[in-house]
Amino acid sequence: MRITRLAVVLLLVSTFFALEAQTTGGSATSETSAVPAPPPPANPATADQIRELLGATRTEMMKMDDVLGRLARQAGTFSNTIERARRRTRAVGRKLRGVETVGEERSERLLELDSGLDELDDAETEVEPLS
Repeated sequence: MRITRLAVVLLLVSTFFALEAQTTGGSATSETSAVPAPPPPANPATADQIRELLGATRTEMMKMDDVLGRLARQAGTFSNTIERARRRTRAVGRKLRGVETVGEERSERLLELDSGLDELDDAETEVEPLS
């Protein structure tokens, strides 16, 4: 559905530029364009409708840019939090450098940990496609 809307918007944009070129006497297509411009609309009201649709598209794109900006800030905050946790882990690791390690199974029993964390490692390598 979104691809169809994008195709309609692109068609409307090319129609808009074709109309602009006709009113200014310029060329409707560039030499690098592989898609021919659609025929001009039958009445001037169509050009106004196209202009209004393009304005609505611009408004939505500005909203999308705002959402992407907020998402980028959240991703930055998330990344900073992970880096702080990693820094603390390295600091604790430096303090424990002289301590002898024990086997994984014994470690899990002593600390009463669930071995389910290994399953998380496997899940991280599996990437699900976006639909």
